[in-house]
Amino acid sequence: MNPLNLPPELPIARYRLHFTLTHDLQLPSYAASTLRGVFGHALLAAACTCDTPQTPHLPDCPYAQIFEPAPCADLPGSVRQSPPPPYLIETPLVAPTHFPAGAGYAFDLVLFGRARHSLPLIAAVFAQAFAKGLGANNAGKGELGGIAVQQADGSFLTISERGSPIALHDNHIRLPERYPAHAYIQLLTPLRIQQKGKILRETELTQAVFLRQLLRRYLTLAHLHWGNNANAAELSAQIGGQGVPPRLSWHEHRRFSNRQKQITPLSGAIGTWQLTGLPPAFSQMLYIGQWLHLGKETVFGNGQYRIIQAA
Repeated sequence: MNPLNLPPELPIARYRLHFTLTHDLQLPSYAASTLRGVFGHALLAAACTCDTPQTPHLPDCPYAQIFEPAPCADLPGSVRQSPPPPYLIETPLVAPTHFPAGAGYAFDLVLFGRARHSLPLIAAVFAQAFAKGLGANNAGKGELGGIAVQQADGSFLTISERGSPIALHDNHIRLPERYPAHAYIQLLTPLRIQQKGKILRETELTQAVFLRQLLRRYLTLAHLHWGNNANAAELSAQIGGQGVPPRLSWHEHRRFSNRQKQITPLSGAIGTWQLTGLPPAFSQMLYIGQWLHLGKETVFGNGQYRIIQAA
């Protein structure tokens, strides 16, 4: 069963970067936005090829291609000027905040499309960021100890240790042969779905709203990274019914935006959700969405979910 007419594999990979700390590290409980910030600064310093500082960056600038992709006229209006970057940073929603020198620290990184081939650059940039310092007062420092890639069974295979070259590896996800009509999912990080300029609260979310958001996210990334241009109108017409009310709660979270010089919200819904009567195409999208995330601020780790049961 292949309702979206996809190849057996998609150009998506999840990596785990392991660091050994040389200085105490203090991070927020939900650290993805902090890691994204230090990554952006380090990538700009290491990879920008523009002759002079400018905004926007030139389309062929490595920094822009990874961190600030150029506008794409073929995308929907809401993302046309600011296409989603080809990476996501994943950290637990609630984690320890203090890591002493000598301890290990790890986080996950999802890369889409051609960005997978920039893994050596991205890993080197994160290594530079940790060497320079991050966290409270930029005091936390560490050394990159290893890189692993997620396998089909969910385990991680080490592909580089302590500065060794990255070994050749499979950097795709393999799609299953069947897609069930019912699934339980767990929202691991805040889901922020916006309608008419307003973030929907947990009591306002329905299965139809979720599936529309899933469709928009899938169509955008599929167009950018694996050339699958499904018929949005036909797929949208398959969405029906409200489904089973989800069991969600609201998780408050904020971050400080260095660019805007203000606190910005990252709050959203978390919890479990039973999705029923899924059309095959949406069941296939739901599976792929475990790597794509969903909603707003996905680059900060928001909107991550996993399928915990399917039938």
